[in-house]
Amino acid sequence: MRDLAFAEETAWGFALAFAGFFPWTLHRVSLGGFTAVPFLPGAILTPCRDGTSGFPHLHHIENQFAMDFAALRKEYEDHGLVPDQMELDPLNEFQRWLKIAIDNTPGDWFEPNAFTLATSSSSGEASARIVLLKGVRHGRLFFYTNYESDKGRQISANPQVAACFHWPYLDRQVRICGLAVKTSPEDSLTYFHSRPRGAQIGAWASAQSEPLASRETLEHRAAELSAKFAGQPVPLPPHWGGYQITPSRFEFWQGRTDRLHDRIVYRWQATDREWLRTRLSP
Repeated sequence: MRDLAFAEETAWGFALAFAGFFPWTLHRVSLGGFTAVPFLPGAILTPCRDGTSGFPHLHHIENQFAMDFAALRKEYEDHGLVPDQMELDPLNEFQRWLKIAIDNTPGDWFEPNAFTLATSSSSGEASARIVLLKGVRHGRLFFYTNYESDKGRQISANPQVAACFHWPYLDRQVRICGLAVKTSPEDSLTYFHSRPRGAQIGAWASAQSEPLASRETLEHRAAELSAKFAGQPVPLPPHWGGYQITPSRFEFWQGRTDRLHDRIVYRWQATDREWLRTRLSP
């Protein structure tokens, strides 16, 4: 025990001495019974006597710059939604909101057609990512991607997806649920050739979601493909194309004062072949 105590005190003294030279520390982590300090800004140096030992592990992570999430609060404007003034077809209402979002975009840095796409596997494992809306046609929403990506594999296993558009500068969001299916090869080809040539090469170069040895490997592959397709149109990769979402549910959300937000939901009634519109509690 004395040897162990001596070893701990020696290690701790070494850490303190080191901290004298490197005062810009941020976190502390316990490594097998004493606290080691990574050299990041602002650490609080205190011994850890948790009795742990063996393989070094992260423990007791502490950050003196932790955010006060309760204080992150925004008050919304008091302009709301009146269902009777909204379109009977939610897709028309969505396109009206999207146009307002585009016309009032705060800058080139913001993409109003960006949305969160949520998918899940057949076992229920969910994931989400940002993609870009690239068309609204025939009652469907279109986006394009690599069919062999994580999202492509999950859509293949479970085509029920959810989308969420958020326009914070308007205090608005739209949630959409529906069925995603692949578009035709002709549609995919048309959109593919509308992309910048570099993006077309990139669709061939990237085995999306697969492990990559290095950035240089990816860039070398792109350079080889650029040389291969020089002087000719880049063909459509067989693993790349579009999806079309056929919505079955829309929810339009408008921020209001005192968190008494407006929520108007449309649900598709397959039997009656019409949309049912309802107000939801915030």
